[in-house]
Amino acid sequence: MSIYKVNVKFGKEVFKDVEVDTSQPIESFLVLLYSLSSVPPEGQKVMIPRSGTLKVDAEWSKYKLKNGATWMLVGTAEEKKIVAPTEKVIFAEDLTPEQLGTMKVTRYPAGLVNLGNTCYLNSTLQMLLSAPELRRSVDNTSGAPAAQPNARVLHALRSLCQLIDRSDESALPLAFLAVFRDVFPQFGEQDGAGRYAQQDADEAFQSLMQCLMHGSALAGPALDRAASESGTPGSNIVAQLFSGEMESV
Repeated sequence: MSIYKVNVKFGKEVFKDVEVDTSQPIESFLVLLYSLSSVPPEGQKVMIPRSGTLKVDAEWSKYKLKNGATWMLVGTAEEKKIVAPTEKVIFAEDLTPEQLGTMKVTRYPAGLVNLGNTCYLNSTLQMLLSAPELRRSVDNTSGAPAAQPNARVLHALRSLCQLIDRSDESALPLAFLAVFRDVFPQFGEQDGAGRYAQQDADEAFQSLMQCLMHGSALAGPALDRAASESGTPGSNIVAQLFSGEMESV
């Protein structure tokens, strides 16, 4: 079996390079023509040069097929009716602040601009901040930035979260990136042309974990059900979310 490519003329239109797969029944080809012309298969009349009219119950071997040949399609296309929506479509950007306040509108967080091979860090930050418990703990961090590296990264992360909340478009993580590269100089590596080198997202994740898991400021409510019901204060929220224990049985 072979595949041919033919041109099909339909009225003033010409469908070029239409595939004829002779391993498939002729009915499949008629369905393909329907997708192109909107003429139902039962209403199609396909004429092949030196072979006559294409019959749905015939075999491809009956016809003289040739690449680049022009076939003729005759038939009446179905009318494509465009139906107006039953209700007026309202877009969030067209609403006033008062209307937005009375409606439930899903607002997705702003993305982060790639500042030159920083996709590894952007994706890591977006993954971490998608955890509601961690995000709440970061938002609740108080006090001025301290000199300790862990505290600097944490406060820069809180500022970045505030920037994301204020942004309708992608946010520029310039301040966080500067602190991150200062605390972890390996992520500030540049090539001979002064371009920042590509980095590994897992290494960025491990570096952030190193800061956040040792920051006492990120203590959160106990996520363990028993501890929560007993009123036991929670430990570091990152340790609760991202650490575990292995037992051999």
